[in-house]
Order: sequence, then structure tokens, then C-alpha cells
Amino acid sequence: MKRWILAAVTLALCSMNAGCLSSAPIVPVTPANQAQISTCESTATLHNGVVVGGFSLSATGGTLGAVAALEPNVTTKNTLDVAAAVAAGLALVDTSLLALSSSNFSNNNCSSVVGNLPVAAPKPAGP
Repeated sequence: MKRWILAAVTLALCSMNAGCLSSAPIVPVTPANQAQISTCESTATLHNGVVVGGFSLSATGGTLGAVAALEPNVTTKNTLDVAAAVAAGLALVDTSLLALSSSNFSNNNCSSVVGNLPVAAPKPAGP
């Protein structure tokens, strides 16, 4: 498979990931809510990075495990197994960070100040 096709498929899969949080302010930024909006934007950015990291670590661990299963050389197989176990452990830590950032987003009532920007209604077709 050509590299650009693989890159396009990976980009499409990442863009369809529903686990990300939007960090766009949906209310006017005032001195009273500026700290909350800033905290929520930071939390959402951390959360989104952790989501992409978990996606990558899970794919890495699974791929290394599959390659290790097919590898005939015992030394290489063991090395790949250890690398797959490390990737799985890091994915577990990633999942914990994901839960923590989601909890922080919810506990800070972030959905009331940041979220998806509204979409403009389409203009009617006509002459």
C-alpha cells in the first residue's frame, strides 16, 4: 500500500474519533469567567492529546504482538513481546490520564463555557 494512502486512512480514522473534546469558548470571555475558560481549554487540549496517544499506543502494542507471533527468531520474538508489553502498559497509563482529564473537564463545568461552535444555517438556493 502506498504511504499516502496509509496516511490518508490514518487521518480519516483520527478525524472520526468521537472521544475528543472541543475547547472553543461558546460564551463571551469576561474577567469573571476567564480563568475557568483557560482551565477548560487546557484540560481539553490535554485530553485530546491523550486520546491520540492512546490510539497510537494501542495500535503499536497490537501490531508488535502480531509481528512477534509471526517471528521465527526467538530472540527477536522476545524483544517484540517485551516492546508490546511496554506499549500495553503505557496504553493503560494513558487510559488513566484520559479518565482523569475527562473527570476534570466535567467537574469544572467546562461544557457550559467551551464546546462546539455553532454551525451557520445553509443559505437557500435560488436566483
